[in-house]
Amino acid sequence: MKVLSIQLRAGKIKRWHTLPIIGEQTVADHTYGVCQILRYLYDNKCPPCLLTAALDHDVPEWYTGDIPYGSKKKSHSLRRGIAHLEEQYAKDGGTLHDLTIDEKRALKFADLAEMGFFAMHQWKLGNDVMEVVINVLKELPEISKISATEIVRLFEEFIEDEGQR
Repeated sequence: MKVLSIQLRAGKIKRWHTLPIIGEQTVADHTYGVCQILRYLYDNKCPPCLLTAALDHDVPEWYTGDIPYGSKKKSHSLRRGIAHLEEQYAKDGGTLHDLTIDEKRALKFADLAEMGFFAMHQWKLGNDVMEVVINVLKELPEISKISATEIVRLFEEFIEDEGQR
């Protein structure tokens, strides 16, 4: 199968399939959010290689599916096995990117932050997924150079903006 076909199909994968959510979120929806968060973090000067990596970061899920965050969090061997499998699919499909350690951290931060923003939006709509948000908030300072205070400020700003809609 050609890379473009896989990339386009990967965008249609549904996320949050193990939790009841209001509406749905696809990998494409999530990826858009990840790219916007990276643009914000880099003050609209995000390295093109990082945006490209963000576009491709979940493409291997076309092969593996979207493994629930909680399962990967609880099982080191599952997390390691899926990471190995996804890296192999990314290499084979030409979507593995050579990023610096700081770029990898920024991408992981944006990935988890988007998950947190989505969960908070669900919560504001009346869906109780706050446990996911709390878990995301706990991990963000560990994988980025952004302070916990700044992370909380970003989420508070998001909540305030959501309230004005």
